[in-house]
Amino acid sequence: CVARFEAAPPASVAATQPATPAGYAPPASAAKFISAINLVSAKPFTPGEQIKGLKQLRILANNVVFLDTDLATDADGSPRAKKIDPCGHLATAYNIPGQTGQARFPNAETIPYIVLPGCNKPTKRPKENYLYRRLGLQLGDIAAVIWGDRIEFALFADVSANDQIGEGSIALVESLGFNPWNAAKTQIVSGIPGPGVLTFVFPGSRIRGITPQNAAGEIRRRGAELFRSIGGSLP
Repeated sequence: CVARFEAAPPASVAATQPATPAGYAPPASAAKFISAINLVSAKPFTPGEQIKGLKQLRILANNVVFLDTDLATDADGSPRAKKIDPCGHLATAYNIPGQTGQARFPNAETIPYIVLPGCNKPTKRPKENYLYRRLGLQLGDIAAVIWGDRIEFALFADVSANDQIGEGSIALVESLGFNPWNAAKTQIVSGIPGPGVLTFVFPGSRIRGITPQNAAGEIRRRGAELFRSIGGSLP
């Protein structure tokens, strides 16, 4: 269970560009970031199962995975996870190499990360058939995430049930300009509405030497390089 959305998307997200030949129109607000990225030739990927929150799933010519979803808020990995999220967990699927104890897990409050389908719930499925594996991704890969007029870079650090997509850490959601907290900032209660949250995940992009202290900076540095390499534009 994760905090999903309760607010309507801003008008800029609801606006659309002319549709691609495949009939998909990304939000007009993302144009300044993605106008030079070739989504037209990207191949639709059919998961083979119904996935909640998924509007678009495509594979670019360079095997970069493109998603259009909403973005629920995930508190996993935070030392306060169980206090601020009724379904929070102290652990994440990704472990930071060389760390012990709670430091092994990316802190949802300080490290921007995304969550992708990859576990045995709700149906039993062997590991090799988890969606992220079929997409050629691995835990630790880097992603670029766009919502409205903002972009942030994130680590693929946790997995969700096979039928659910569109989740990100507290730090990611806040970096994109959304407040997921209740009025007292004691509980995570909402996430970014969708569709309209665009995510590009770069296979084989895991960063070596990442630590809890340098993670956010290294993710942003490497993410910017990767995003530019596919034609992405940054402010």
